[in-house]
Amino acid sequence: MSKTIALIVASGNSSRFANSNIAKVYQKVKGKEVLYHVLKRFTAHHLVDEVCIVVNPEHEKHYQTVLNNFSSTKITFGGNTRKESVKNGLDFIAKFKPQNVIIHDAARPFVSKRLITDVIVALKTSDAVDVLIPVVDTLKKFNKNNELVVVPRDSLYQTQTPQGFKFKIIYELHQSITQNLTDDISLAIEKRLIVSYVKGEASNYKITFKEDI
Repeated sequence: MSKTIALIVASGNSSRFANSNIAKVYQKVKGKEVLYHVLKRFTAHHLVDEVCIVVNPEHEKHYQTVLNNFSSTKITFGGNTRKESVKNGLDFIAKFKPQNVIIHDAARPFVSKRLITDVIVALKTSDAVDVLIPVVDTLKKFNKNNELVVVPRDSLYQTQTPQGFKFKIIYELHQSITQNLTDDISLAIEKRLIVSYVKGEASNYKITFKEDI
């Protein structure tokens, strides 16, 4: 029985990654695909028992090239939305009966061993684990009078992945909801589960635009 499975979500079409017919997770950084860097970190981690990636079947030639280096990594196919893709992944790994699952965006190739460890360790005493990093940029918004005003950032945080969950809890939550989600910790917070928080890292940024490479 696997204790902890890492579920890597890599099925997006990278609509904001302009002027490229190759999804961002297959773009190369330091001579290797973004997804390669992610899999290298999770497959080598001593607290991760299995790794599964959720991919787009239309990207087969790209993900198979990466998987030539990671023969033990399992794959399943994503859906039309991130929520559908995560649910498909959870449905797939349910047969392995994991105790924990950590869900990571494949577009974050620089996740550290320390951060993965912190998330898994925190799951010993929590239902779910979020990764937070303080907002450092000045934020502004337009008020109801269409005036630009500064938003106080003192209590604002950005969420990163990997996010950790007791598998049974997040699996059941995904069976019961239909709305699309930008991350999975929102479900745990909404249901008032025991959520703990670990410190994220500036280097663990998400590749979104071409200039992020």
